[in-house]
Amino acid sequence: VKIEALEEDIKKIKTKIEEEKNLRRRYAESREKLRNLESQLERLKKQLQAARVLTSRKIWEDMDSLRIEISSLGMEISNLKKYVTKSDEDIERIRELKKKEEGLSKEIRRYEKDLEERRVEALKLKNRISELEKDLSIETEEDAERIGLKVKNLELSLRMYEDKLKPKGFDEKWRVFESAPKIEERIERIREMLLNIKQVEEDLEKVKGDVTKIDNEIKFSQLRFSLRKYLALVFIALAGGLIAVGFITKLLFLLTIIASVSAGISLALFISTTEYRKSRNTLESEKVRLELNQRVLEKKLEGLRSDLSRLVESMGFESSEELLNEFRLYKRWKDESKRITESEEVKLIEQELIKGLSEFYEEVHGNYRDLVNVLKEKVDEYTSLREKLGVLNMTMESLEARLSELRRAREEILDEYEKLLRKLECESYEDCEEIVKKKLEYEELVKKREKLEERLKELKEKWENYKQYQDMEIPQEVEPSNLPHEEILVAKIENTQSELQSTKSRLEEMERELQERKVKPEELFSKLEEMEMLRLKHEMYVEAVRVFPEVMKVFQEIKSEFVEKYKMIFEEKFQKFIDKLIKNTTFRLMVRDDLGIEISLAPGKSGNVNSLSRATRDQIELAYKLALYETLSPDEEYPLVIDNALVRYDENRLKEVLQLLKDISSQRQVIVFTSDNRIFSSIPETEIMRL
Repeated sequence: VKIEALEEDIKKIKTKIEEEKNLRRRYAESREKLRNLESQLERLKKQLQAARVLTSRKIWEDMDSLRIEISSLGMEISNLKKYVTKSDEDIERIRELKKKEEGLSKEIRRYEKDLEERRVEALKLKNRISELEKDLSIETEEDAERIGLKVKNLELSLRMYEDKLKPKGFDEKWRVFESAPKIEERIERIREMLLNIKQVEEDLEKVKGDVTKIDNEIKFSQLRFSLRKYLALVFIALAGGLIAVGFITKLLFLLTIIASVSAGISLALFISTTEYRKSRNTLESEKVRLELNQRVLEKKLEGLRSDLSRLVESMGFESSEELLNEFRLYKRWKDESKRITESEEVKLIEQELIKGLSEFYEEVHGNYRDLVNVLKEKVDEYTSLREKLGVLNMTMESLEARLSELRRAREEILDEYEKLLRKLECESYEDCEEIVKKKLEYEELVKKREKLEERLKELKEKWENYKQYQDMEIPQEVEPSNLPHEEILVAKIENTQSELQSTKSRLEEMERELQERKVKPEELFSKLEEMEMLRLKHEMYVEAVRVFPEVMKVFQEIKSEFVEKYKMIFEEKFQKFIDKLIKNTTFRLMVRDDLGIEISLAPGKSGNVNSLSRATRDQIELAYKLALYETLSPDEEYPLVIDNALVRYDENRLKEVLQLLKDISSQRQVIVFTSDNRIFSSIPETEIMRL
């Protein structure tokens, strides 16, 4: 707390020192600014004098120029005065007549073009009508009515024929059976897919039953294994207890025999647990195989159902049962349709239909509907074209009458137009427009002269204010070509004077403030010295305070509780992988309470555990890692990653460990990072990625 208070005091002193430095700097800047403002004010006053001298000379030159220009405009106005007498009403009337004539000419051309298009269209209609009359053998209007009636009778006969040919009860959803190619093959394929799905479902149920049966056997085997292990421990404890009692009661021989029997029973029980363990491993392998087979069957069943669903949906049905049922009904309807088609009644109607069509076609075969439709289209087209030709003829008569009216109106306008041109003494419309331009030019020149005279009057008034500067000289240090405007110079002078006065006032205030803000250096040095002493004491106190031993004790208890959960499982897994990787060992491996590994010589073996080869140590480390994976991920099979751990193995060891990893890869993904080229020959090229 004392250090923080001192730091705050030091911070305040440093702030005051910094403020004093800033104030002195600003004071010096203000003094420099005052000198600059005084010289700037003197320069601006000289520039203002030069600007007024130049302005007086410019006003005099502008007045001379304006007098000359006003005199020139007076001469031009006199030359244009003769055009002012022309009548504006006559000129405006000529404009109106010209505009009307152009509009009528445009409309006449449009009507002429429209009339020509109608004539071309009428000619095309007549040619097409002639073709249809030739095709339908029409010479008079009575023939046209007769042919139309015959075609209607043929339509009626065709409708009767099609109604008889196609029995009732047809469902629109059957269209897919008529349009789909090779529909019989598709239906047969759907039936085969249904049989395959049924067979796969039966196989899947059988595999699921086998998996359930093996699960029960594994649970029963585990129970028997635990029971025998428990009994073995009980007999071992009994043997130890009997020996202890024998020492106490002096019946050592008898109780030793009984203890030996108990130990033998315990050994037999331990040996039998090995068989149970092997049996359980066999059952687990069989379970894995069946589960893989189950997944294969489930994927196959899903694929078959998906293919069947897509095929059924592509034909517009919701289920295969609905599709097969509708196809059966469609086949029944199709057989009925075939029976009706071959009846005598239908044949008689067909003969009548062929007879009617023979009047128009040399050969009648194929689709009767198309033949009748062609006839109907020709008759309808003939009737429509006759009506359209009549309307077109009436339209052309109306266009010709309107065209005559427009031509008469244009002639009347042209007569009045010529009379007005003679009255205004113009040879053409362009000459009349020239009169208008001259009159406008006259008016513009008069207005321009008035403005110039007004401008000359203003300059004379301004000259009265500047004539005193005409005989003055421009100061030598002033450059006339770069002078600002006079109003800008006046404003700058006023601003400079104001700023000059403000700067003087500010300098006086800064001088007073500097006297108030002076800081003594010894105040800062004493504070810094006191704070340094306090910091040394603070560091000594901090060094004396450490983490309490009780915290480490709590952590150790948590660690022991955590390790205890996995030790038994890990020990079993570790021993399994050691047995697979290392054969005929001369040492013994034991898992400590903290899951560390303790290496010692096996009973009856000689040697030194420190002389183990590096390859053997690598095998122990790999077994340790594999045991950890199986212990810590019993439910989720995380990928196994091995980073360059096989390079010290000889050929036999490498072959055995690669086989073990291959077996493990059937349960979890195995990723091996290695720089050893020997491994590549044992792995398919498709499973190798080179980085």
